[in-house]
Amino acid sequence: MSSRLRAQRVVRRNGRGGQLTGEHFIAALRCLYRHAIADGLASDNPAARVDKPRRPASTRQAVGGQRLAEINQAAASTGNDPVLDSLLIRLHTETACRRGGALALRPMDLDEQQCLPAGTGRRSTCGIVASSRTNASPGGSGAHGNAAVPSRL
Repeated sequence: MSSRLRAQRVVRRNGRGGQLTGEHFIAALRCLYRHAIADGLASDNPAARVDKPRRPASTRQAVGGQRLAEINQAAASTGNDPVLDSLLIRLHTETACRRGGALALRPMDLDEQQCLPAGTGRRSTCGIVASSRTNASPGGSGAHGNAAVPSRL
């Protein structure tokens, strides 16, 4: 049944060969039987005996050094606020925080003594990672000059 669903799936550009289709099907059957057992409609969960297919390896990759330099250069030289753009790119590069974590960051969340942003966002994905002193300290002399933390953050 799982292989038939995999063959009938909607093929998308970022598809992974239907691997997750089979996994979701088995998870849905397990959930259905779990509720049926809880309601007294079934006494056994045959879906629990079926192994889920192994997930394929992730296709995510880090941005290469040359490409990252191009992104940093574009952020620093274009836009309405190049200093803020550079600072945000640097925040994401150094902490790997998500967009929501960066948007939720407030000046009170920054520890200037230890150069650490406090954990914010989904599963603290913007948190407790050392950042360079050039961005965290108002007296920094890095690529961003004295614009350490804009007041609108």
